[in-house]
Amino acid sequence: GIRDIGVTGVQTCALPIWSWHDTPHNQLLASLLLRPSWLAPHALPCLVNAFVLTLADTLTPLVNAPVSLKWPNDILIAHRKVAGVLCEARMTSQHLTTVCIGWGINVSAHPHHTVDGIDLAQHSTAIAPWAIAPIQRSDLLVHQLNAFEAVYDQLKLNPYAYQPRWHAAMRTIVGQTRTIQHGTTTIHGLVTALNDDGSIVIAGQTLHAGMIHVG
Repeated sequence: GIRDIGVTGVQTCALPIWSWHDTPHNQLLASLLLRPSWLAPHALPCLVNAFVLTLADTLTPLVNAPVSLKWPNDILIAHRKVAGVLCEARMTSQHLTTVCIGWGINVSAHPHHTVDGIDLAQHSTAIAPWAIAPIQRSDLLVHQLNAFEAVYDQLKLNPYAYQPRWHAAMRTIVGQTRTIQHGTTTIHGLVTALNDDGSIVIAGQTLHAGMIHVG
């Protein structure tokens, strides 16, 4: 089940390849440690995708603007990024031992600087400007974790239960041009397919979410 959760008011760094900046005490920043020994390694994307969907479902009734997903793991309000999810896992050849899902949500403010050539003031937003009622970070976290606990129990019965919904939400990426940073390589081209496992085909290459930055 869901047992280990870490929450912080300020985060000063992330994975080594990522630039990370937050506005102190205006974001919800958390990590969730799971031990899904029942899940085969190849089905890890199903777990992460279900978490992303749950996060989007949590935000949708709180705001008066459309909530959507951006491949592979971003949540948008009014087409601007409000939240993102990352995942790390340890596994054997047959099963997952631990999965750490980390996420950040712009609750009352969003960044207004430029990172890696991206003007975050133009490409991001926060919940507050769109909120139907005032939102507390603690209430948002509790609501999200309660929702995901029910989803997690469903995944134990069927790890692929949420894949059709995720695939439907992401399929608009096919036919779009994207620039993707994959390690030290930049790939730019037309996305020609979204595969069942959540990977995409761009410029003739198949890419999984993994360690990438999408522009």
